[in-house]
Amino acid sequence: MVKNKISNCKRRINEKGLTLVEVLVVVVVIAILAGIVVPKFIGVISEAEEEACNFTVAEVQNGYQVYMALGSIQHTNILFTQYLEQFDLSVCDCELDYLDGRVQCSENSREDGEDIPIL
Repeated sequence: MVKNKISNCKRRINEKGLTLVEVLVVVVVIAILAGIVVPKFIGVISEAEEEACNFTVAEVQNGYQVYMALGSIQHTNILFTQYLEQFDLSVCDCELDYLDGRVQCSENSREDGEDIPIL
């Protein structure tokens, strides 16, 4: 019995674990990989959001033109505003306007919703 305890104790001493240096190396490697991957991931998200907004603008434009053609009506700002109410425009960080026969994303808006004055 005592002999078993001594041999178990010797086995534990001989077992290798991770040293502090090895753990630090692993942490540094993970930090370097995170430093490379995170900015690329953020870039992919930004590109996807921009593509979603562009798709929404194109969808609104095509639908609005069909809506006006089927109803034989001319564009007015009130009509366009009413038409926009049926869309989820949360993917775009801008305000949609209908100018020169095209739906455009107004870049002159802030996150708080107020227009930025153009000088």
